[in-house]
Amino acid sequence: MTGVAKRRGIFAITMLSLAGSTASHAAEVAECSLALGLQTHCLCAVSQLHPTQITVGIQQVREKERELAKKSVAKLGGYLRSHPAPAVWGPGGALYIIDHHHLSRALWNRGGTRMYCEIKANFSADASAELWEKMETMGWAYPYDESGTKRESNAIPPTVAGLRDDPYRSLAGYVRDACGYEKSNAVFAEFRWAEYFRKQIPIKPSQIVETRIIDQAIAYARSDAAANLPGYCGNHCSCR
Repeated sequence: MTGVAKRRGIFAITMLSLAGSTASHAAEVAECSLALGLQTHCLCAVSQLHPTQITVGIQQVREKERELAKKSVAKLGGYLRSHPAPAVWGPGGALYIIDHHHLSRALWNRGGTRMYCEIKANFSADASAELWEKMETMGWAYPYDESGTKRESNAIPPTVAGLRDDPYRSLAGYVRDACGYEKSNAVFAEFRWAEYFRKQIPIKPSQIVETRIIDQAIAYARSDAAANLPGYCGNHCSCR
């Protein structure tokens, strides 16, 4: 067994233990189903979740994996319960997550089988084209690839396992964490910062985002040119 396979196996066992530990909470947290109302928290299978974007920052996903692997079963369960993925029902009862793509991909990479979802809308009666039209109108889909090019909705992978790497998305996350800008509730705020950095700093596909690149990006984030981006705070960020 390879090191990767072994780590996935250990984590999968942890997730099975987590699944067992949730049995006592069945009255509070049920399996996700169309019968549940909106705003409901429910248990969902990671392998069945459909993304609403094409990319993630794989470097940040790896860090999330390491973070999850350090947690005990109890702490992992509590963490996942407090971080449900907002999701909507789509055609055929398919479940589409509209956030927490990095968490769901990290869980899948580690062999995790289940997480929590929070149902935000029910579009199960819609056709696929209607679904994506509504999702984009509501700001719940981001069909842009790792070059920043908008694609058709069918370019969005069918599972979180297919999410592709955009190093600029990792960069945007690192700059936010370093207080280059403040966390914002604006739709796809980190992706907007990623597109801004894409125009300023050359990064090769799958290149490691090093400290020197982050430092460059922080300077760009605090410049007047970024003033219209969500969370911009110049040299007066309160997140320090």
